Amino acid sequence: IQIEETYQGVVDAQRLDQLHMAAFFFRAFLLLAETLFTTMDCGVMRHSTDGSRILSINRAALSILGYENSAEMLADGFSRCRWAVQSSRKRW
Repeated sequence: IQIEETYQGVVDAQRLDQLHMAAFFFRAFLLLAETLFTTMDCGVMRHSTDGSRILSINRAALSILGYENSAEMLADGFSRCRWAVQSSRKRW
């Protein structure tokens, strides 16, 4: 019984190490994705599926739209993007 408990402890420790490693790589991937999103020259805007909320927008998109920052864009009333999608392209 004691050997089984020790073995289970080793298995649990290995699994915990695997989970920590997976979390580390996931955080690294998120950082890379965020860096690409914020620094690319293309304008990128993420919005809700119904177009009612802008979730994020990068600096290039703000510049294309003529804004310095997202606060300025929101203050100007630009908080939705559904209107910008052509009627024939809408899936909702």
